[in-house]
Amino acid sequence: MTRQTNAFNRKWANLEAAYSLWFAFYNLCRAHSALRVTPAVQAVLTHHIWDAEELVALLPEPEAAKRGRYKKRGSEQDCRKYPEGGLYSG
Repeated sequence: MTRQTNAFNRKWANLEAAYSLWFAFYNLCRAHSALRVTPAVQAVLTHHIWDAEELVALLPEPEAAKRGRYKKRGSEQDCRKYPEGGLYSG
């Protein structure tokens, strides 16, 4: 990936998930003009054209990332760092 702004996917896992979702939508939800059905129906993998709601229902629940501690502004450590009334001296 040459640019970090490539579709706002900065991690390969996010890019892989986006492509997987698009391929699933393309094959299960989008009826094609030449086939008049989806490729999955044509290949007899399913018997109906799926709604986007059905596809989204299959997605796993997102996992909450564990966040680290935050420093409180105006703490003693910050005051020692900027002794002359600096940025975080309160």
